[in-house]
Amino acid sequence: MNRKRIFFTIFGILLIVLFVWGFSYKSFTQKFKLTVSEEKYQNDIFLSSQTATTSKKIKTVSESIAENLIEIDFLIGEKIYTANILAGDTVYDAMNNLALIDDFSFKAKNYSGLGYFVEEINGIKNVDGFYWTLYINNKYSTVGVSQHKLVSDDSVWWKYEKK
Repeated sequence: MNRKRIFFTIFGILLIVLFVWGFSYKSFTQKFKLTVSEEKYQNDIFLSSQTATTSKKIKTVSESIAENLIEIDFLIGEKIYTANILAGDTVYDAMNNLALIDDFSFKAKNYSGLGYFVEEINGIKNVDGFYWTLYINNKYSTVGVSQHKLVSDDSVWWKYEKK
């Protein structure tokens, strides 16, 4: 009789534990699934608003760039090149842009405190006393290529001349 009582007591306790555990597990998984789906929904809303904000910023930036874009003509030898740059870019910036899109190349060396010095344009190097000389709006430039900031209607002329 003692064995039966002990068996039924243990069996009853086991059933109660399983029932409580099962109920808790079901409640836990429902809460967890609900929480996950709410977070997913909130993240979707957050991402959508973030995407809309980013799109507005991109549009604003592209409009700003378009408003500040200027066209600069470069006369190098007998050839004219046209660079589209932002107002305030330097001659050096414009030459780098030209080198990316045209049949134009140049080499320059940076001198600390002075800026860049053009050593070669389109394969023609500074040699035998001949140097590439920069003129802005038909006037000899008194500043270097990385210091002169271009504005609308500027023209750049590189002359290969003896110094």
